[in-house]
Amino acid sequence: MKQRIGLALGCLVLLSVGTALLVPYAWSRSCLAIAEQALRRQDLESARQYLQRCLQIWPSSPRAHFLATQTARRLDSCAEAEHYLVDYERRYGETEESRLEWLLLGVQQGDLAGELSYLQSLVDAKHSSTPLILEAMAKGYLRVARWASMLVCLNGLLQSEPTNPRALLLRGKRSEGIHDLERAARDFEHVLELVPDCSEARLRLAETLHQQGRVREAVAHFEMLHQQDPTNRAVLLGLARCRFEAHELDQAGEFLDTLLAARPDDVDALVERGRLAMSRRRRNEAEPHLTRAVALAPWHREAFRLLQNCLEASGKNTLAETCQARRDALQASDRQAGQLWLRYHGSPRDAAVRFEVAMWALHNGHEPEGLGWLFRTLLIDPRHPAAHAALADYFERSGQPKRCALHRRQANGESV
Repeated sequence: MKQRIGLALGCLVLLSVGTALLVPYAWSRSCLAIAEQALRRQDLESARQYLQRCLQIWPSSPRAHFLATQTARRLDSCAEAEHYLVDYERRYGETEESRLEWLLLGVQQGDLAGELSYLQSLVDAKHSSTPLILEAMAKGYLRVARWASMLVCLNGLLQSEPTNPRALLLRGKRSEGIHDLERAARDFEHVLELVPDCSEARLRLAETLHQQGRVREAVAHFEMLHQQDPTNRAVLLGLARCRFEAHELDQAGEFLDTLLAARPDDVDALVERGRLAMSRRRRNEAEPHLTRAVALAPWHREAFRLLQNCLEASGKNTLAETCQARRDALQASDRQAGQLWLRYHGSPRDAAVRFEVAMWALHNGHEPEGLGWLFRTLLIDPRHPAAHAALADYFERSGQPKRCALHRRQANGESV
């Protein structure tokens, strides 16, 4: 009798242990399935959340690991994608799929030199990853402002998938790039019809509407985003600017104070806070914000203009003259940029001119444009050491050590 009871208890223990092991496994499998469904409908943000949950319980799943890598890349979380990809190859070795992911990770950031012909051959051969390749190539062309080539990629995507929200989102960004804001807004609205929870499309739409002067419509979208994420920097800044333009100054100040409490060195928020204080004739309140802004961003033209006005109104003429001297230097820099543009249009395939434009942009607070010009330099001179060195510095700052090492080797003249 005792033996039977012991056997029964043992079976119960084994059953309990098995259940404890199987339930989390089943839950992680369910998360993976939901993520795959989200990917099929191009809802990348939802897919990312479920893949992260899956990997918390099932970190050894190669499928979940690879999809997490791919999804992070497609969401432009490039440092996260590189981390996943390095870990993936450490666990499972280098594969054809992982090699392609490394290529796409570089290409979509603008690193097009030497890769386009191979990727185009895969597209021509109707490779199974053709939609992902076209998407990454379109992003790369966006970075280097090759608008015609970008449109060719997007047309290829939309021809086979007319309601592909990622392609429509990119087409909207292209329209932004060529300053066709009405067409951009239509594409962003179309994306939201297909994927109502796409926060990137809603933010782009809100910013586009704001630029068009459609402030009330912009506010409606900004407020929806604010309900979803009350700490989002771009949303808080957008709401503050809209409220300021609607003369709702108290609300504008509240949004800016919330933003600065979390990010005290946010230059744009400091400038807007100074502008708000100046509009209320609170010069003593405006001055520290604007002084902080110009210290953090010595290239910020509007910050210096507002600060000079503030100092002059306060009778601080010596400090105002120092501001004016800095503004004169920035105006000289702008004239230099004009000369660079003339040289570029006269010699558009001169790598040296492209690099000078890149460095001017980087030194004047236009990092995305500067990076684009660095990559455009490499399209003409793939071995340009200074361009590689500048890109290595950027990738080091952005948390992509493998891409940093790649460009550092090329800056040093090493083969890769």
